[in-house]
Amino acid sequence: MSETWPPLPLFDLFLEVREPLGLRPDDYHLLLDALDRGFGCESLDNLKQTCRLLWLKTHDDRTIAYFDAVFDRYVSRNPPQTREEEDRQPGDGSSTTATTADLRPAPTVPRPPQPQQPQPRPLQTLGALREGDPQLHQTSEKGYILKPTDFPFQPRLARRSWRRLRQIARLGTTGNVDIPAAIAAIARDRVCLTVPLEPKRVNLLELVFFIDRDGSMVPFHIPCDRLLATVEPKRFFRVEQYYFRNVPERSVYLRPKGAQTKLLDELLPSLSDTRTAAIVLSDAGAARRGYNTPRVELTEQFLEALRPWVRAIAWLNPMPSERWLGTTAEEVRECLEAIGGGMFELSHDGLNDAVDFVRR
Repeated sequence: MSETWPPLPLFDLFLEVREPLGLRPDDYHLLLDALDRGFGCESLDNLKQTCRLLWLKTHDDRTIAYFDAVFDRYVSRNPPQTREEEDRQPGDGSSTTATTADLRPAPTVPRPPQPQQPQPRPLQTLGALREGDPQLHQTSEKGYILKPTDFPFQPRLARRSWRRLRQIARLGTTGNVDIPAAIAAIARDRVCLTVPLEPKRVNLLELVFFIDRDGSMVPFHIPCDRLLATVEPKRFFRVEQYYFRNVPERSVYLRPKGAQTKLLDELLPSLSDTRTAAIVLSDAGAARRGYNTPRVELTEQFLEALRPWVRAIAWLNPMPSERWLGTTAEEVRECLEAIGGGMFELSHDGLNDAVDFVRR
Protein backbone atom coordinates (compact mmCIF):
# COMPACT_ATOMS: atom_id res chain seq x y z
CA MET A 1 0.00 0.00 0.00
CA SER A 2 1.52 3.31 -1.08
CA GLU A 3 0.89 6.78 0.25
CA THR A 4 0.26 10.10 -1.47
CA TRP A 5 0.47 13.51 0.06
CA PRO A 6 -1.69 15.56 2.39
CA PRO A 7 -2.94 18.67 0.65
CA LEU A 8 -0.03 20.73 -0.63
CA PRO A 9 1.57 23.23 -0.50
CA LEU A 10 1.82 22.77 3.30
CA PHE A 11 1.03 26.45 3.75
CA ASP A 12 -0.91 25.87 6.99
CA LEU A 13 2.06 23.97 8.39
CA PHE A 14 4.38 26.84 7.51
CA LEU A 15 2.09 29.38 9.17
CA GLU A 16 1.98 27.33 12.37
CA VAL A 17 5.74 26.98 12.77
CA ARG A 18 6.73 30.26 11.17
CA GLU A 19 7.00 32.42 14.29
CA PRO A 20 8.37 29.79 16.73
CA LEU A 21 11.10 28.80 14.25
CA GLY A 22 11.80 32.35 13.06
CA LEU A 23 11.02 31.57 9.40
CA ARG A 24 10.71 34.02 6.52
CA PRO A 25 8.74 33.74 3.25
CA ASP A 26 11.96 32.67 1.53
CA ASP A 27 12.03 29.55 3.69
CA TYR A 28 8.58 28.55 2.45
CA HIS A 29 9.57 29.00 -1.17
CA LEU A 30 12.70 26.91 -0.55
CA LEU A 31 10.41 24.03 0.36
CA LEU A 32 8.32 24.56 -2.78
CA ASP A 33 11.45 24.52 -4.92
CA ALA A 34 12.63 21.34 -3.22
CA LEU A 35 9.29 19.62 -3.89
CA ASP A 36 9.43 20.81 -7.50
CA ARG A 37 12.75 18.97 -7.82
CA GLY A 38 11.40 15.80 -6.24
CA PHE A 39 12.94 16.09 -2.79
CA GLY A 40 10.76 14.84 0.05
CA CYS A 41 8.40 12.97 -2.25
CA GLU A 42 9.19 9.35 -1.40
CA SER A 43 7.29 9.19 1.89
CA LEU A 44 5.96 11.28 4.72
CA ASP A 45 9.11 10.59 6.72
CA ASN A 46 11.16 11.86 3.81
CA LEU A 47 8.99 14.98 3.61
CA LYS A 48 9.43 15.59 7.34
CA GLN A 49 13.20 15.27 6.99
CA THR A 50 13.22 17.73 4.08
CA CYS A 51 11.25 20.27 6.13
CA ARG A 52 13.67 19.77 9.01
CA LEU A 53 16.71 20.45 6.81
CA LEU A 54 15.20 23.61 5.34
CA TRP A 55 13.40 25.11 8.33
CA LEU A 56 15.24 24.11 11.49
CA LYS A 57 18.13 26.47 12.17
CA THR A 58 19.34 24.59 15.22
CA HIS A 59 20.08 21.07 16.43
CA ASP A 60 18.35 21.70 19.76
CA ASP A 61 16.43 18.57 20.77
CA ARG A 62 13.45 20.53 22.10
CA THR A 63 13.09 22.44 18.83
CA ILE A 64 13.24 19.21 16.83
CA ALA A 65 10.68 17.59 19.13
CA TYR A 66 8.40 20.63 18.77
CA PHE A 67 8.57 20.50 14.98
CA ASP A 68 7.96 16.74 14.87
CA ALA A 69 4.87 17.15 17.06
CA VAL A 70 3.47 19.94 14.89
CA PHE A 71 4.21 18.00 11.69
CA ASP A 72 2.55 14.83 13.02
CA ARG A 73 -0.47 16.84 14.15
CA TYR A 74 -0.69 18.44 10.71
CA VAL A 75 -0.59 15.02 9.03
CA SER A 76 -3.28 13.69 11.38
CA ARG A 77 -5.53 16.59 10.37
CA ASN A 78 -4.77 15.93 6.69
CA PRO A 79 -4.49 12.13 6.47
CA PRO A 80 -2.86 10.85 3.26
CA GLN A 81 -4.94 8.79 0.87
CA THR A 82 -3.75 5.36 -0.16
CA ARG A 83 -3.36 4.50 -3.81
CA GLU A 84 -6.23 2.00 -3.53
CA GLU A 85 -8.51 4.72 -2.18
CA GLU A 86 -7.57 6.95 -5.08
CA ASP A 87 -8.34 4.15 -7.53
CA ARG A 88 -11.87 3.92 -6.08
CA GLN A 89 -12.51 7.62 -6.72
CA PRO A 90 -14.98 8.34 -9.57
CA GLY A 91 -13.17 8.77 -12.83
CA ASP A 92 -12.90 7.33 -16.31
CA GLY A 93 -13.07 3.77 -14.98
CA SER A 94 -9.48 2.93 -15.81
CA SER A 95 -7.22 1.38 -13.19
CA THR A 96 -3.55 1.98 -12.67
CA THR A 97 -0.76 0.22 -10.87
CA ALA A 98 1.01 2.16 -8.14
CA THR A 99 4.66 2.81 -8.87
CA THR A 100 7.31 5.03 -7.34
CA ALA A 101 6.85 7.50 -10.18
CA ASP A 102 3.12 7.69 -9.41
CA LEU A 103 3.95 9.06 -5.96
CA ARG A 104 5.81 12.10 -7.24
CA PRO A 105 3.89 15.37 -7.16
CA ALA A 106 3.02 17.25 -10.28
CA PRO A 107 5.94 19.24 -11.72
CA THR A 108 4.37 22.50 -10.56
CA VAL A 109 3.63 22.59 -6.84
CA PRO A 110 0.59 24.73 -5.98
CA ARG A 111 1.50 28.14 -4.64
CA PRO A 112 -0.15 29.84 -1.64
CA PRO A 113 -3.63 31.29 -2.11
CA GLN A 114 -3.54 34.59 -3.93
CA PRO A 115 -4.28 37.55 -1.64
CA GLN A 116 -7.65 39.18 -1.86
CA GLN A 117 -7.87 42.72 -3.09
CA PRO A 118 -6.29 44.67 -0.20
CA GLN A 119 -8.21 47.45 1.42
CA PRO A 120 -6.83 50.86 0.52
CA ARG A 121 -4.56 52.36 3.14
CA PRO A 122 -3.01 55.82 3.35
CA LEU A 123 0.47 56.12 1.92
CA GLN A 124 3.05 56.59 4.62
CA THR A 125 5.41 59.53 4.45
CA LEU A 126 7.99 60.79 6.90
CA GLY A 127 5.51 63.25 8.33
CA ALA A 128 2.93 60.54 8.93
CA LEU A 129 5.44 58.09 10.36
CA ARG A 130 6.81 60.33 13.07
CA GLU A 131 4.09 59.11 15.42
CA GLY A 132 5.05 55.45 14.96
CA ASP A 133 5.72 52.67 12.51
CA PRO A 134 3.21 52.05 9.71
CA GLN A 135 0.59 49.41 10.31
CA LEU A 136 1.17 46.69 7.74
CA HIS A 137 -1.93 45.24 6.17
CA GLN A 138 -2.90 41.59 5.99
CA THR A 139 -1.83 40.07 2.71
CA SER A 140 -3.65 36.75 2.64
CA GLU A 141 -7.09 35.38 3.41
CA LYS A 142 -5.23 32.69 5.34
CA GLY A 143 -4.04 35.29 7.83
CA TYR A 144 -0.51 35.81 6.48
CA ILE A 145 0.71 39.15 7.80
CA LEU A 146 3.95 40.87 6.85
CA LYS A 147 6.30 41.35 9.77
CA PRO A 148 9.52 43.36 10.10
CA THR A 149 11.54 40.13 9.76
CA ASP A 150 10.11 39.61 6.26
CA PHE A 151 11.87 42.65 4.83
CA PRO A 152 15.39 42.66 3.37
CA PHE A 153 16.46 44.87 6.29
CA GLN A 154 15.59 44.94 9.97
CA PRO A 155 13.98 48.27 11.01
CA ARG A 156 15.85 48.29 14.30
CA LEU A 157 19.19 47.80 12.58
CA ALA A 158 18.30 50.30 9.85
CA ARG A 159 17.71 52.96 12.52
CA ARG A 160 21.18 52.26 13.90
CA SER A 161 22.66 52.63 10.43
CA TRP A 162 21.07 56.05 9.87
CA ARG A 163 22.29 57.21 13.29
CA ARG A 164 25.88 56.73 12.15
CA LEU A 165 25.42 59.67 9.78
CA ARG A 166 26.63 62.61 11.86
CA GLN A 167 28.23 65.97 11.28
CA ILE A 168 28.20 67.45 14.76
CA ALA A 169 28.58 71.17 15.42
CA ARG A 170 27.92 73.40 18.43
CA LEU A 171 25.15 75.87 17.72
CA GLY A 172 23.36 77.97 20.31
CA THR A 173 22.92 76.79 23.88
CA THR A 174 20.88 74.26 25.77
CA GLY A 175 19.98 76.80 28.46
CA ASN A 176 21.81 74.78 31.11
CA VAL A 177 24.83 76.09 33.00
CA ASP A 178 28.16 74.73 31.80
CA ILE A 179 29.45 73.75 35.24
CA PRO A 180 33.01 72.74 34.19
CA ALA A 181 33.42 76.04 32.32
CA ALA A 182 32.10 78.01 35.31
CA ILE A 183 34.52 76.24 37.70
CA ALA A 184 37.41 76.87 35.30
CA ALA A 185 36.52 80.58 35.12
CA ILE A 186 36.38 80.89 38.92
CA ALA A 187 39.71 79.04 39.30
CA ARG A 188 41.30 81.34 36.73
CA ASP A 189 39.74 84.73 37.60
CA ARG A 190 38.46 84.05 41.14
CA VAL A 191 35.08 85.25 39.95
CA CYS A 192 32.60 84.25 37.24
CA LEU A 193 31.00 87.42 35.94
CA THR A 194 29.14 85.75 33.08
CA VAL A 195 27.48 82.41 33.59
CA PRO A 196 28.62 80.11 30.77
CA LEU A 197 25.90 77.97 29.19
CA GLU A 198 26.29 74.53 27.69
CA PRO A 199 26.58 74.65 23.91
CA LYS A 200 24.00 72.70 21.95
CA ARG A 201 25.29 69.83 19.84
CA VAL A 202 23.55 69.71 16.47
CA ASN A 203 23.85 67.22 13.64
CA LEU A 204 24.18 69.38 10.54
CA LEU A 205 23.77 66.48 8.14
CA GLU A 206 20.78 66.65 5.79
CA LEU A 207 19.01 63.72 4.11
CA VAL A 208 17.03 64.33 0.94
CA PHE A 209 15.23 61.31 -0.56
CA PHE A 210 14.27 60.99 -4.22
CA ILE A 211 11.79 58.11 -4.41
CA ASP A 212 10.61 56.38 -7.58
CA ARG A 213 6.90 55.67 -7.32
CA ASP A 214 4.40 53.63 -9.37
CA GLY A 215 5.25 51.57 -12.45
CA SER A 216 7.77 48.84 -11.71
CA MET A 217 8.22 50.19 -8.17
CA VAL A 218 4.67 49.26 -7.07
CA PRO A 219 5.80 45.94 -5.48
CA PHE A 220 8.36 47.85 -3.40
CA HIS A 221 6.08 50.50 -1.90
CA ILE A 222 5.89 48.78 1.49
CA PRO A 223 9.67 48.17 1.87
CA CYS A 224 10.38 51.78 0.84
CA ASP A 225 7.81 53.08 3.31
CA ARG A 226 9.35 50.91 6.01
CA LEU A 227 12.79 52.29 5.21
CA LEU A 228 11.53 55.87 5.44
CA ALA A 229 9.98 55.00 8.81
CA THR A 230 13.41 54.12 10.19
CA VAL A 231 14.73 57.64 9.58
CA GLU A 232 14.44 59.83 12.69
CA PRO A 233 14.09 63.45 11.50
CA LYS A 234 14.92 64.88 14.93
CA ARG A 235 18.44 63.48 14.62
CA PHE A 236 19.18 65.42 11.43
CA PHE A 237 19.23 69.08 10.52
CA ARG A 238 16.88 68.43 7.60
CA VAL A 239 15.01 65.41 6.22
CA GLU A 240 12.85 65.71 3.13
CA GLN A 241 11.42 63.34 0.56
CA TYR A 242 10.43 63.93 -3.04
CA TYR A 243 8.85 61.56 -5.55
CA PHE A 244 9.21 60.92 -9.25
CA ARG A 245 8.13 58.40 -11.87
CA ASN A 246 10.94 56.55 -13.63
CA VAL A 247 13.13 59.65 -14.00
CA PRO A 248 13.18 62.99 -12.16
CA GLU A 249 13.19 65.46 -15.04
CA ARG A 250 12.49 69.15 -14.49
CA SER A 251 10.40 68.72 -11.33
CA VAL A 252 9.61 66.27 -8.53
CA TYR A 253 6.40 65.55 -6.62
CA LEU A 254 5.92 66.63 -3.01
CA ARG A 255 3.63 63.65 -2.26
CA PRO A 256 3.43 60.07 -3.54
CA LYS A 257 0.10 60.93 -5.15
CA GLY A 258 -0.98 64.34 -6.31
CA ALA A 259 -0.11 67.09 -8.72
CA GLN A 260 1.86 69.38 -6.39
CA THR A 261 5.41 69.62 -7.68
CA LYS A 262 8.66 71.47 -7.07
CA LEU A 263 11.04 72.51 -9.80
CA LEU A 264 14.55 71.09 -9.57
CA ASP A 265 15.87 74.54 -10.38
CA GLU A 266 14.35 75.70 -7.07
CA LEU A 267 15.17 72.60 -5.02
CA LEU A 268 18.81 72.00 -5.91
CA PRO A 269 20.16 75.43 -4.86
CA SER A 270 18.66 74.88 -1.40
CA LEU A 271 20.92 71.86 -0.83
CA SER A 272 24.46 71.92 0.58
CA ASP A 273 27.51 70.37 -1.03
CA THR A 274 29.02 69.80 2.42
CA ARG A 275 25.99 68.68 4.45
CA THR A 276 23.35 67.15 2.13
CA ALA A 277 23.27 63.46 1.27
CA ALA A 278 20.96 62.55 -1.62
CA ILE A 279 19.37 59.08 -1.31
CA VAL A 280 17.64 57.74 -4.44
CA LEU A 281 15.20 54.82 -4.12
CA SER A 282 14.53 53.19 -7.48
CA ASP A 283 14.96 49.93 -9.38
CA ALA A 284 16.38 51.96 -12.31
CA GLY A 285 14.64 49.66 -14.76
CA ALA A 286 16.03 46.40 -13.34
CA ALA A 287 12.61 45.05 -12.31
CA ARG A 288 11.51 44.73 -15.94
CA ARG A 289 14.93 43.48 -17.09
CA GLY A 290 14.92 45.95 -19.94
CA TYR A 291 17.24 48.56 -21.39
CA ASN A 292 15.83 52.00 -22.13
CA THR A 293 18.26 54.43 -23.75
CA PRO A 294 16.14 57.58 -23.16
CA ARG A 295 15.81 56.65 -19.49
CA VAL A 296 19.58 56.27 -19.18
CA GLU A 297 20.16 59.67 -20.80
CA LEU A 298 17.55 61.47 -18.68
CA THR A 299 18.82 59.84 -15.48
CA GLU A 300 22.38 60.82 -16.33
CA GLN A 301 21.27 64.43 -16.85
CA PHE A 302 19.53 64.42 -13.45
CA LEU A 303 22.58 62.99 -11.66
CA GLU A 304 24.95 65.45 -13.28
CA ALA A 305 22.66 68.34 -12.29
CA LEU A 306 22.36 67.02 -8.71
CA ARG A 307 26.01 66.19 -8.03
CA PRO A 308 27.42 69.75 -7.57
CA TRP A 309 24.79 70.52 -4.91
CA VAL A 310 25.29 67.53 -2.55
CA ARG A 311 28.12 65.87 -0.68
CA ALA A 312 27.19 62.35 -1.86
CA ILE A 313 24.62 60.43 -3.92
CA ALA A 314 23.70 56.93 -2.74
CA TRP A 315 21.24 54.95 -4.88
CA LEU A 316 19.35 52.13 -3.13
CA ASN A 317 18.02 49.56 -5.58
CA PRO A 318 15.39 47.05 -4.32
CA MET A 319 16.46 44.53 -6.99
CA PRO A 320 19.42 42.17 -6.29
CA SER A 321 22.66 43.29 -7.91
CA GLU A 322 22.75 40.26 -10.22
CA ARG A 323 19.50 41.51 -11.78
CA TRP A 324 21.13 44.81 -12.76
CA LEU A 325 23.30 43.22 -15.45
CA GLY A 326 22.23 44.01 -18.99
CA THR A 327 19.53 46.45 -17.86
CA THR A 328 19.19 50.20 -17.56
CA ALA A 329 20.29 49.86 -13.92
CA GLU A 330 23.77 48.70 -14.95
CA GLU A 331 24.24 51.78 -17.12
CA VAL A 332 22.89 54.05 -14.37
CA ARG A 333 25.33 52.53 -11.90
CA GLU A 334 28.20 53.31 -14.26
CA CYS A 335 26.94 56.90 -14.59
CA LEU A 336 26.85 57.16 -10.81
CA GLU A 337 30.37 55.85 -10.39
CA ALA A 338 31.62 58.26 -13.06
CA ILE A 339 30.46 61.25 -10.98
CA GLY A 340 31.47 59.80 -7.61
CA GLY A 341 28.16 58.26 -6.57
CA GLY A 342 27.26 54.66 -5.82
CA MET A 343 24.43 52.14 -6.24
CA PHE A 344 23.64 49.65 -3.48
CA GLU A 345 21.09 46.91 -2.84
CA LEU A 346 18.14 47.74 -0.61
CA SER A 347 19.20 45.27 2.07
CA HIS A 348 20.84 45.39 5.47
CA ASP A 349 24.34 45.08 4.03
CA GLY A 350 23.52 47.44 1.17
CA LEU A 351 22.20 50.09 3.55
CA ASN A 352 25.31 49.83 5.71
CA ASP A 353 27.50 50.19 2.63
CA ALA A 354 25.49 53.23 1.50
CA VAL A 355 25.85 54.86 4.94
CA ASP A 356 29.61 54.20 4.93
CA PHE A 357 29.78 55.69 1.44
CA VAL A 358 28.01 58.87 2.54
CA ARG A 359 30.24 59.20 5.62
CA ARG A 360 33.46 59.22 3.63
